[in-house]
Amino acid sequence: MTGEPTIWDIDAARDARDEAIANVSVTSVPWRTVAYEALLAVAEAQDMVTSDDVWQELERRDIPRPAEGRAMGPVMMQGVRDGVIVPNGYTQGTNPKHHADVMRVYRSRATP
Repeated sequence: MTGEPTIWDIDAARDARDEAIANVSVTSVPWRTVAYEALLAVAEAQDMVTSDDVWQELERRDIPRPAEGRAMGPVMMQGVRDGVIVPNGYTQGTNPKHHADVMRVYRSRATP
């Protein structure tokens, strides 16, 4: 060990992220459709939205969680691409299953 800092390749990291998101997206297409509908409902009802809000809406609708725990990421990204939500900072999650991880907060563009 030389004491030199490790230099990561940001392009390789972004490629790996995009590949992982694509893999999650492909494996959960039917669930994603229902989750996106839940995102739309939450965005219409609230000014600020987190993925925890969408998970709660899915639970309220008795929709089982997908096998892939990261399946919500592509749903939220689709909401951003469609202009339904826009990133608006971060907050600490409240779902005990997520161990109070930091999560993205979105501003809804669907509320009147």
